[in-house]
Amino acid sequence: MHEICQARLSSYPWMNERRRALPGTSAITPKQWLWRDECFAVQTAYKTQLIASRRADVIALLPRSAAAARELLDMVNAVLKITPQGEDPLEELAGLTQEDWVILQSPDAGSDPVMTAALLCFPASWTLAQKIGQPLTRIHAPVPGYEAQISTRVARMINGLKPDRPIMRANFLIYDTPELFHPLREGEHRPVDAQGPHWVRVERQTLRALPITGAAAFGIHTSIVPASALPQTEYAALKALRPQLTRHAAANGRLSAPLN
Repeated sequence: MHEICQARLSSYPWMNERRRALPGTSAITPKQWLWRDECFAVQTAYKTQLIASRRADVIALLPRSAAAARELLDMVNAVLKITPQGEDPLEELAGLTQEDWVILQSPDAGSDPVMTAALLCFPASWTLAQKIGQPLTRIHAPVPGYEAQISTRVARMINGLKPDRPIMRANFLIYDTPELFHPLREGEHRPVDAQGPHWVRVERQTLRALPITGAAAFGIHTSIVPASALPQTEYAALKALRPQLTRHAAANGRLSAPLN
């Protein structure tokens, strides 16, 4: 097990009730698109290790997404002012950015975006092989209420993205392990021991249009801290959400709710 923890989370999304509701997005500037913290070196080193030992589990690239993957790398290189070094854009992104990346492409205007490529070294309880090539509505099938409540809004939002107007959202998850590589297949349960210890995991998720291919780049920056290391106010607010967390745990097949 790899324990790579930050001193603090990238954000505390449960502190904002509006942001807790899906999709909960807000505008950011292009300068805020990429995010680095003190764990950049160790997280990217772990990505390199995972690619070397479990490449098929963490990288997927459908043929129709090759140009979009290259365009994403070019955009990142333009921000970092780095010259591309290799022939594998997703592998190169793994070393340049702390984010995991998913490329979404719509078959036609207004349709449900499809995951056509991904660098997914730090999955939060899902498996790349089950999701690649699938539209978002199918990808989110295990999420209670997703299709009925927000699938149309999310598709419209992604299809309407502008390259110079990225957006972001954040979610939070509670685990009984700090392991970043945490894949689960649909139907597998993620028990959380109510007695602890617990870690709080936050995903800073960004969406940005790629101007040439028209694809959308979905970036996922993961930060994780022990629940015991949360600031007092944030920990108290999280504990106050326990009834909602209990219902969410039951709906998603977990065996117990955290943070007694």
